[in-house]
Amino acid sequence: MDVEADGVEGWGRSGASRVRRAIERWNALSLPVALDVATARQTAEVTVSVIQRFPPDKHLNADEYRAGLTTLTYDSTGQITRARVFIAGSTPYGMRYPVIDQEATLLHELGHALGLPHVSNPFALMYSRPRATSITPVDAVLAKSVYLEKACPRFQLAAGSPGAR
Repeated sequence: MDVEADGVEGWGRSGASRVRRAIERWNALSLPVALDVATARQTAEVTVSVIQRFPPDKHLNADEYRAGLTTLTYDSTGQITRARVFIAGSTPYGMRYPVIDQEATLLHELGHALGLPHVSNPFALMYSRPRATSITPVDAVLAKSVYLEKACPRFQLAAGSPGAR
């Protein structure tokens, strides 16, 4: 797991198990693509970085803060080849996100790493500002529709791997 140098509270000892639980939840959907912990960061197609906080975002309302972000890299055919997931431990002003919110943010951002877009249902995990803290039936249907009849490579997640930094 790639954690900012001064550490993020709640991710040091339990971070690897938190990431593994999130992987298990997405893999339980039995999609034709699965997340897997990589043996080394260099071989991972998906990486997770836990950071202290994102800077304030001018595009958000005053009471809204970015808690996660996923950047995707695509090949010439439009397939995702790499994903970088960022999870913040606190708001831009230092208020720590509750553990359940951090874990929900991780699940949401891994959904993006799998290629899932935002949905319009405010009770779904893949809503742009989700209230859900776990994968909902709406998210499961979305994921299955995205991968319907697609053969996708197995993503490897560099988080909690020995030597991954």
